[in-house]
Amino acid sequence: VAPLKILNPRTHARYCAAILSSYGGGLVAGDRV
Repeated sequence: VAPLKILNPRTHARYCAAILSSYGGGLVAGDRV
């Protein structure tokens, strides 16, 4: 399982935003399954 990063940018809006990001983990060209 690739590490998951949750970003919570500070905004001046009246709502909260969360952005999910991961460091890869998907299949790319050249991968052998």
